[in-house]
Amino acid sequence: MKKEQSAGIVVYQRNKETGKLEYLLLHYLGGHWDLPKGKVEGNESLEEAAVREVWEETGLRVAPIAGFSESISYCYRGPQKELVDKSVTFFIGETTESKIKLSEEHLAFEWLEIGQALRRLTYNNARHLLSMVNQFIHARDEALNSLEQK
Repeated sequence: MKKEQSAGIVVYQRNKETGKLEYLLLHYLGGHWDLPKGKVEGNESLEEAAVREVWEETGLRVAPIAGFSESISYCYRGPQKELVDKSVTFFIGETTESKIKLSEEHLAFEWLEIGQALRRLTYNNARHLLSMVNQFIHARDEALNSLEQK
């Protein structure tokens, strides 16, 4: 079985009017909705690959936030019908840019609040990951607000 390593970033922004978190989802050519990610190339670290892939797929420069990385694994059939064991490590990154320049790998994108994003995502492992990310960001925000109030 072929092994493949990818990396991505769960990109979010804070809506300027409501202050609510919105997550970036991409509509892939295969028809599914997922998070920005792609294959690790050469001697890249996982973080370097994630940053590069987000840039290539969306035109956004997003740096991973310290303290979060989560891997998901799954199998799929490659172009020659070979079985591929894929592992994807995700980081979290915030942006203030909402303008996206989609790569030719994608049909569309959407910025969605958590409930809508969970419904739009095609795969359960991506939904589970996004739920974890949302909890992490809210806990981090609460901790930072608590420190600011002291």
